[in-house]
Amino acid sequence: MKRITMASKSLPWLKAQGWQVGKVGDIWNAFVPRKDGGKGILQDLWGFADALLCRPGTKEIALVNWCAADRLADHRRTLLASEKALRWLESGGKLYLLSWRVGGPRGERKVWTPAFTEFTLEDFNAGHGEETPEGVEETFGPDEGARPWPLE
Repeated sequence: MKRITMASKSLPWLKAQGWQVGKVGDIWNAFVPRKDGGKGILQDLWGFADALLCRPGTKEIALVNWCAADRLADHRRTLLASEKALRWLESGGKLYLLSWRVGGPRGERKVWTPAFTEFTLEDFNAGHGEETPEGVEETFGPDEGARPWPLE
C-alpha cells in the first residue's frame, strides 16, 4: 500500500486552489543526514515552512506548513514561537497552516478533510514570546482557529 504523506495530500490541493507551489526541497537542499549513518531528516525552511506559494495574477506570496490534525497544536506553537515567521509577515508575506483530518462514518469510506488557517501579525502580537500554559490543548480542540476550505 502506498504511504500517504501530508505533502502528497497538500500539493495537489494547493494547486487546485490556484497556488503555484515550490516545495522547500526544490528551493534549497533540505535533507540533513544523520551523523551515525541513519535515515536523516528533511528540514523545513527557517524551521517552519514546507512550501513557498504564489498565486499567479495576484500579488499574493505565502509560506505554508502542513501537518496531520493531531499535530496541529504543536505546529501552531512552533509557528507562533518563530521570529523568522514573524519577520516574514512583517515583510508582507502571508503564512498558512494546512492541516489534514481523515474520518467518516464507521464502516464507510474515510475522507481526508483539509483546514487552511491563515496567521496574521495579530496572532503573533497576542501570544508571541509567551509560554503556553498547561492544559491549553485540553481546553481548545485541535481545530481551534482552523476553518475548512472549500474543495471546489
